[in-house]
Amino acid sequence: MAALLGQNAWRGTATTDGLAVDGGGHITSAETLPTGVSALALAQPSAVVLHRALPQGSARTVLSGAVSEVRALGGRVRVVVASTPPVTAEVTVASAAALALADGGLVWASLKATEVRLVCL
Repeated sequence: MAALLGQNAWRGTATTDGLAVDGGGHITSAETLPTGVSALALAQPSAVVLHRALPQGSARTVLSGAVSEVRALGGRVRVVVASTPPVTAEVTVASAAALALADGGLVWASLKATEVRLVCL
């Protein structure tokens, strides 16, 4: 449902600091749920920052993967990264051009823990 509404939605098991994603990977969240419960981690694509080099900073989730889709949406560009887990980002047209996202290749996606919401299933 969340993906249909344009959000990143990862299903998995709650950990002490976020979510162990079914199929691999981990999403860190500032919120916690009881460890071991089935849950979803949700994040807006606009909260995901893309980089061409490994980012430094306070973001607790950093994923890397190939650009698998680039789609223009007016003044925004939606980018799907084939990371583990996959992530969708939304950037400006200017940012997409500066990062040469249409060329594909490897990118890093970062996401602050405060931008992640956990929901029990």
